[in-house]
Amino acid sequence: VTTGAFGEYMSTGATTMHVKGRQRDVFPLRQLHAVEFKPAHWTTQQWSIMRVFVNVSISSLNWLYGIKADTPIRFSLTAAQTDVVSRIVDRCVDFYSRLQRPTEGSWESFVPDWVPLTGRPNGPRYGNLV
Repeated sequence: VTTGAFGEYMSTGATTMHVKGRQRDVFPLRQLHAVEFKPAHWTTQQWSIMRVFVNVSISSLNWLYGIKADTPIRFSLTAAQTDVVSRIVDRCVDFYSRLQRPTEGSWESFVPDWVPLTGRPNGPRYGNLV
């Protein structure tokens, strides 16, 4: 789906180039490929799905920074970029792990009344909408 400016940016992407010399800027960041930055305890299949989420996060940051879709991006990451990408991956993996272990009582009140649940702590959180 290519709706809006960000959709166009995601569909065209930014081109990669090989650059030599010193580069201090963090942006633009390039997309991750294959198993780079894959956590050791993750399978390749799990990582291939998570990598898409990480790449969308990276593209979003590039877009927010104002990187144009046709801007050439370094193929090799600088030390600063490597640090930033590893932090992005850590945040995405942390988000995934929090989604996998919801605490009891944190989501039950958001389920509609017609769904049979054994208990609803704190009752409904929203007033009667009728």
